[in-house]
Amino acid sequence: MKKMVATAAAASLLAVTVLSGCASSNGGGPKNQAGTEGESGEAKPKDVTLSFLSWYNADSMKDVIAEFNKKYPNIKIDLQFAPPVKDYNEKLKVLTVAGETPDLFYLSAENKFDLMKNGYAMDISDQPVFKNLNKANVEMYKYNGKQFGFAPDAWAGGILYNKKQFEQAGVKPPQTWNEFVDVMKKIKAAGMTPFIERGTFLWTLANGIFINDVIAKNPAFDQEVIDGKKKYEDGWTAPFQMWNRDIIQSGLISKDLLGVGSEQFINDFAAEKVAMLVGNADHLGKIVKANPNLQVGIFPLVGTEPGTKVLYGAVNVGIAVGAKTKHKEEALAFLNFIGTQVGITPYQKMTGQMVGIPGVKYEVSPVMEQFNRMYSNNEIGLYLPQNYFGELSASILDEMIKASQDVLAGGAKPEDVPKRMDKKRKDLSNK
Repeated sequence: MKKMVATAAAASLLAVTVLSGCASSNGGGPKNQAGTEGESGEAKPKDVTLSFLSWYNADSMKDVIAEFNKKYPNIKIDLQFAPPVKDYNEKLKVLTVAGETPDLFYLSAENKFDLMKNGYAMDISDQPVFKNLNKANVEMYKYNGKQFGFAPDAWAGGILYNKKQFEQAGVKPPQTWNEFVDVMKKIKAAGMTPFIERGTFLWTLANGIFINDVIAKNPAFDQEVIDGKKKYEDGWTAPFQMWNRDIIQSGLISKDLLGVGSEQFINDFAAEKVAMLVGNADHLGKIVKANPNLQVGIFPLVGTEPGTKVLYGAVNVGIAVGAKTKHKEEALAFLNFIGTQVGITPYQKMTGQMVGIPGVKYEVSPVMEQFNRMYSNNEIGLYLPQNYFGELSASILDEMIKASQDVLAGGAKPEDVPKRMDKKRKDLSNK
């Protein structure tokens, strides 16, 4: 697992005031800018507005921006928001194609190769923020030896569950797939809806089986597919067949999930309309905000056998600077600011994720503490499929999404999902 995911150092919970090597005295910010002369005789920095297409909405980002503006009152952040993942990537694609790439934006597993390879993101390899950053976080947004994104954190996900509904149904967190299916059935028998998922994430339960039954035993599987030694059929067929047989055909989820978006996903769980969802600390934070009294627990995605060696998760999205920005110094000032203790505190509070910068102090929800400990102590690996699909990641993931939707809609067989993924890779590789 060490080759697949580097983990945060054991010292990640120690307190420091400012990250060593992460910023100069001015936080890596603009210097000697032209402007009007103030009372002290020094040039007043000119007012600048940075466009920022954010993965997080304005309410979530407000404390981060407020702290940044205390240090840089002359730099205004014009924040636009598009919900991740599909809507965000589509919005960013429209902007880049139109020649309107934002000054700041986010790289993700799904969009990074297109943005790094095609010159939309600036090479930021020389920035001080990378001098004290977990290796996995550094490598996530590197291409051809150059650095294009800064991701200060990582996330681990599992199945968030309503403790009260579990108690009412007389069930406990499962350790295997068969136990999970049994839990779903008992919750439904008790008159409650067992599970909700977004229409573009229907593959997550099959992914749990794949992680535990395939990746935990052969971390090189995806590279072997890329090298032509294996096919997606070899690893994904059984997980999708089990998902279809045990969950769809058993009536434990319905076609209604095809229309579920991010808001309903969170709101229905917070309103106790459903007992479980696949989520992480970011989702948990939104749920708790909507319903502070809700008692929530979490357990890892399960496979056919007990024991978890790999969690569903990844290095988080990374901040990138537009390659053609007219405000390079100001944009880099924002990026480097996030890498200081003052910047990472509200940022991590917003995401709730595990910080990949040794020496910073931060807190995670008690619900997520087990996952944080496992990650920090190098007890576990992290796996997100699209991180390992290679340069064709966006297209392969899109095919997996569409094919899994077709299975739920009744228009495809479960074994068609990996077959279509293999065909997509073959077709694109031959172009």
